Amino acid sequence: MTTFQSATAESNDVTEQVIDLLSRHVVHLVYKHSPTCSLSQAAILEVYSYREEAGALPVTMIEVFRDRAVSDGIEYVTGVRHESPQVLLVRGGVVQWHASHRRVTAAAISDAVRRLAVDVS
Repeated sequence: MTTFQSATAESNDVTEQVIDLLSRHVVHLVYKHSPTCSLSQAAILEVYSYREEAGALPVTMIEVFRDRAVSDGIEYVTGVRHESPQVLLVRGGVVQWHASHRRVTAAAISDAVRRLAVDVS
């Protein structure tokens, strides 16, 4: 089972921090969450469900209000437009797949990981 890690803007160099975050693991997920959004409440349950699967990837959660600089920095560094809720599949520091809003489902995440033939062992 994987666990959630959180990311916060603790340094002035957000770009460097985002690059470090994206390179934290060879392959992992970044989940952007809004605690005030009903779609995010449903999406986080889907991420939790995915996380329970055998061989699930590590997940880093960004709370978009608390960690606004990091959330915006991810958009700047990756070129992937910010949306919330949003999940990014990252390999080698590069976003390989992403989904947002109602498309954040355990099945969609699992399918993306499988399609990219990601070795999670």
